[in-house]
Amino acid sequence: MKVKMTETADTVRTLEIEVEAETVTQEYERQFSRQAAGAALPGFRKGKVPRAVLEKQIGGAVEREAINELLPRITLEAVRDQKLRMVGTPSIESLDYKKASALVFKARVQVKPSVDLKGSLEGLKISAPSAEVDPKEVDEQVLKLRERSGTIGPELERPAAMGDSLLVDFEGRIGGEIFPGGKAEDFNLVLGRKQLIPGFEEGLVGAKKGETRELKVEFPKDYGAADVAGKQAEFTVHVKEVRAVELPELNDEFAKSLGGVESVEGMREAILKAIKQTKERNRRLRLQDQVAGQLLEKYSVAAPQAMVEAELSMLVDREVSNLRGQGMEPSGDAGLKEVAEQLKPMAEKRARLSLILESVADQQKLEVTAAEFEEDMAKAAPQLGMTPAQTMAWVRQNGREGGVKARLREEKALNYLIEKAVVKDEK
Repeated sequence: MKVKMTETADTVRTLEIEVEAETVTQEYERQFSRQAAGAALPGFRKGKVPRAVLEKQIGGAVEREAINELLPRITLEAVRDQKLRMVGTPSIESLDYKKASALVFKARVQVKPSVDLKGSLEGLKISAPSAEVDPKEVDEQVLKLRERSGTIGPELERPAAMGDSLLVDFEGRIGGEIFPGGKAEDFNLVLGRKQLIPGFEEGLVGAKKGETRELKVEFPKDYGAADVAGKQAEFTVHVKEVRAVELPELNDEFAKSLGGVESVEGMREAILKAIKQTKERNRRLRLQDQVAGQLLEKYSVAAPQAMVEAELSMLVDREVSNLRGQGMEPSGDAGLKEVAEQLKPMAEKRARLSLILESVADQQKLEVTAAEFEEDMAKAAPQLGMTPAQTMAWVRQNGREGGVKARLREEKALNYLIEKAVVKDEK
């Protein structure tokens, strides 16, 4: 086999490959023998058809099958010989073959580019809110638990206040048009529980039964549905009922009713632990985001299209799942295309970041241990409804072990950079 490589682009290599006629003939004979053994034609016994007759019947098909069998195998050998870090599936171009002659073709291969990690990776300046828990935060969660266990009282004639239960109809518009999921009837809403977007519940404080209010609010930029995130909306809200919510007494009996604790003190300790875990996770994510942002700004690298497409496919699937969870659905192919266009810049950043973190891991010789892989499988198991062993087997059987370990390795690179960074607590 002869191979000539050309750098078509930073992330693309074109391999001109010539396969000796002998190799092609051997594969042809292997395929021919396999098919001839079971071949049956009128006037001949099974497997006893003369070769000349059989070649007229199936020779062309055997030749195509032999070439189709050779192309991926030979291309992969060439990629390995050239020590290319291939991503995606090669595309075959300019195929040229005549029987008993060499097979010549071009393979267009997408590759991971090298990342020149110039400068020091240590001392990045990053910041995040402290993970310390204020007792007031525990008090707030205790109140929310009492509110959830509260009972709805009789209708009130007074204006609605925070903590009251309202029965409303609402209709939302963006740019004058009703949007999917923006309309509801007989919707139960307790003011202050943040069931809806910021400004909605606050806008109903003081409303009375029978009153209709016009609310102007803005969807958060990080809202789950990309088609409304960050947009201004106007809601027409009709208040049908205003009722008080009567809270249960805060005592050990109430704490026991929640399950898992025996007293108010035990409940508060469990809440404190949960808040701290959430804060620590959010702090870590914020620090990771800042490190990622600085890496993307510092190192300019182009990601192969195959990596971008893989990231985009995952992001679109997640976004569609989020929309369906909220009772919404992208409007056909046009809706999916719009979602993909909105998410494409994020996909490109994620692909670029993956390349940079892989280089950091290479430089620092960071590897994923068997124990770390097993721990990750144990964490994923409950979400999949499997045991850790079943999860590991499923991941391996579906060819996903490499992807999981690559993700864990990137996380190790991020955590390494955080450990070496200058971290400041935000107030």
